[in-house]
Parts: sequence; structure tokens; C-alpha cells
Amino acid sequence: MYPMYIGYRRRKPKRWPWVLLLVVLAAAAAGIWYVYRYRPALLAQALARVPADKLPAELRPQPTATPTVHVPTAAEYLAEGDRLFNNGKMGEALQQYQKAIASDPMNAQAHADAALAMALRADYKGAVQEAQRAVEIDGQTADYQAILGMAQDWNDQAEQAVLTCLRAVDMDPKSVMAQAFLAEAYMDTDRLDQGKQAAQQAIALDPNNLWARRAAAYVYEKQGDYQNAINEYQRDLDNHPHMGFLCMAIGRNYAALEKYTEAIAAYQKAADIDPTDAQAYDAMGWAYYSQQDYERASVLLKKALDVDPNYTAAYGRLGVVYYVQRNYEEAINWLTQAIDKGTPREEYYYELGYSYIFLGDCDKATAPLKKALEIDPNCDVAKQGLAQCGIAVEGNETKKQ
Repeated sequence: MYPMYIGYRRRKPKRWPWVLLLVVLAAAAAGIWYVYRYRPALLAQALARVPADKLPAELRPQPTATPTVHVPTAAEYLAEGDRLFNNGKMGEALQQYQKAIASDPMNAQAHADAALAMALRADYKGAVQEAQRAVEIDGQTADYQAILGMAQDWNDQAEQAVLTCLRAVDMDPKSVMAQAFLAEAYMDTDRLDQGKQAAQQAIALDPNNLWARRAAAYVYEKQGDYQNAINEYQRDLDNHPHMGFLCMAIGRNYAALEKYTEAIAAYQKAADIDPTDAQAYDAMGWAYYSQQDYERASVLLKKALDVDPNYTAAYGRLGVVYYVQRNYEEAINWLTQAIDKGTPREEYYYELGYSYIFLGDCDKATAPLKKALEIDPNCDVAKQGLAQCGIAVEGNETKKQ
């Protein structure tokens, strides 16, 4: 008999299912890692089908961070506007002041600053409106009243400007702006002694103030003392070298002295300070016109319109340039635009009328010639033009002959 264990083979436990399971799990983990690392879109799509509250916290979708956008305040817009203004960039400064107004419509300072920039850019009606709004919001600040007076004066409301500036002086006799703009308004209403006195008062308050020194120069200019006016404007410009409107004033006085080379140089300096200001190109163009250099005049006047299509003065001047060159078709084009855009000058009407006469069209010439007579009943040029078209003028009436 053999022992019981002889010939008995003990079976080894079957381990392969566990190994297979580990292999499967490892492969699954590798697949998940691959998708997580290289195909995150697939993982996101799969997770999107699972309710967020069923996911582990680390896999739950997180809110997207949005960058904080800083919205400038009215004060910040004003500060940037002042920086641009002090560098002579009046157009860009105006944009900042307008943004300040949009941010805070009840900000009187923003309206006043916008009015000043508008006046310096030859938008006189807009300047009056903005300055009036500043005064409506804050009627107790002398400088706002003074800016309104200045805007009124430049908008051909000199008598009203005197009253407004006097109101500013009453509010604050030490307001340099009030005294300076009062001096200018007095000079524009031919009250020369009062103008001199107000300018002297402004200088006494602050001899280096931009507006005080400009007022002193303007007193000389209105008296026809152009050289002393140039000296005063230049002194002001030395203290405030980025103020292009002072260059314009210097050029204007040189032109009055018929020193056109110096005038053009001053206008060019204004254009260099602010290339977006149409006034400098317009003035240069007119200086060349005064020297009978009509080609260069037309180029520069068109440059003014390229810079600012709303600068109405250049339309009329272009019409005059073409008229004197006997290019009547172009003269009609530009003079008509000048009138349509709100520059109804007597000269533009009668030159428009004569342009039609020289082209043999009296029917179209009659209306503008009559309009010139409405503006000035003593306009002999318009009367002569109507006579050429067979229309007699008796008193204020015209009759077909």
C-alpha cells in the first residue's frame, strides 16, 4: 500500500483572471489619462452628460473668469483732455471732454472745457451751446460765465458778450479769464478805453497767464498796431509754446502787414502743432491767394477740407479763388456749397450771380444777385449784375426792364 499522497498532484490556483483584471484596469487608466491629456474635448463632452452634482468637486465645471474692464470716470476724461489741450491738440482734447460729458452730463467743467476747445476749433455755435449748458448747471462760477462771453463774442454776439463778461467780473473780479474776455468784447464793440483797462487788469492779476497776455495783444491788434500785437502774441507763445491759435494770431497780424512769408511760416507752425486743425491750411491758402498764387491757394484750401469737411470757410474761399481765375463752373460749385453749408456772405452771392452771367445764364444769376441786395441794399456790384440781366433796381425793389 502506498501512502495516500503518493501520486497525488495538488492543483495550483488559477491567477490569470486577476492579472487580466489588472491589465484591463491599467489600460483603462491609460486611456483616461490619454483622453484627459490629449483629447480634453472628448472628456468634456462625456462629463457634460453627467449631472454636475454627481461629479467629483475637482471635475465640476468652474465659472469662466472674466477680465475686469476699467471704465474711465468723467474726472479721468477731463484730465486726459487737459493734457491734450496743453499740448495744443484741441480736436483730441474736445473728444475727451465730450466723453466726460457722456459719462457725467451734469459736469459743468466738462461743458465749459468743451466750449473752449470748440471755439478754438472755429465751432462758435457749438461753443455757445456748451458754455450755456455749463452756466445752466453752475451759474456761480465766474470762469464758466467768462467762457460763455468769449464764445458769444467769437460768434458775432459782441454786445451780449460784454454783458456776460461783466457778470463774470461781478462774480469774481480776480478771474483772469473774465477780465481778459471782457477786454476782447469791449474792443470788438469799439469801446477801446474800456478794453485797454480790462486787459491791463488781466495782466495785473497774472502777467504770464495765457488769456491775459492774449488780451493785451488783441488790444494792439484792434488798434492797428500789428507789430506790437505780434510782439505780445509771441511773448505769450514763448510761455505757452503748444498753443497753435497764438501762431494763427501772429500769422494774421503779419498778413495785415502784408508780410506773407512770415505769415505763412506762422500758419505752418500752427499746422505742425495740430495737423488736424483746418484753420491753419485755410489761412495759408488765403495768404497764397493774397499773393496771386492761386494754384497753391486751391491746394491748401482743399487740404483744409480734407482735414475737416465741415470747415465751411474753405468752401467759399475756394469759390473766390476759382472765380478770379475765371473758372466759373468750379466757382459755382464751391460758392453754392459755401452758401448751402451756412456761409451766406454778400460776396459769395454776387460772385455766384456773376459766374452765371459770364456763362450766359441770367435766369440762374438773378436769385443770388437779389440775395446779395437783401444782405446789403447798397451793394452796387449786385445792382450792376442785375442791370446786365435787364432788371432795374428801384429802392428795395427789382423790376424787369
